Amino acid sequence: MEGMGEDTVKGKGTGRGRYHHGDLRGALLDAAEALVRERGVDGWSLREASARVGVSPSAAYHHFSSRDALVGALSLRVLGQLGERMGRAADLPAEADPHRRLVAVGQAYVRAALEDPAVTRLAFGAGASPAGRGSGSSPWSPGSTPWPPTPTASSTPSSTSSRCPAT
Repeated sequence: MEGMGEDTVKGKGTGRGRYHHGDLRGALLDAAEALVRERGVDGWSLREASARVGVSPSAAYHHFSSRDALVGALSLRVLGQLGERMGRAADLPAEADPHRRLVAVGQAYVRAALEDPAVTRLAFGAGASPAGRGSGSSPWSPGSTPWPPTPTASSTPSSTSSRCPAT
């Protein structure tokens, strides 16, 4: 059948002709991130992200209920990457001056924001629609998951006190 997209089933029951994406969720997040860099926080749609990946918008809805849901997932991914970057910056020898550690973390944060301002704006809630902004779509909204999402052994008071000695 001419004009059928790659994500369309051509032979019912056989599975042949069906487009299979290894990681559609991840590919949609990558496409959305690229669109944010190219067009800004609000200059794209879920339909455009789907087209970038080569699937129909309905395929995208299996992973994200709306553009705001995709923005929220991308925000969490970017914040996680930022947290990892800041964590690496803080990973100084135990005897390092706490002030030096704080400066390193702050510099990592500022560097990330300067290197990728559009994605940083999205990560802090600028990409959600007005309706989405009030519904907890930003990681900083009331009722959202605290960041970092779960405490780790390295974030407990006893372990951080050994890494950041008092002056």
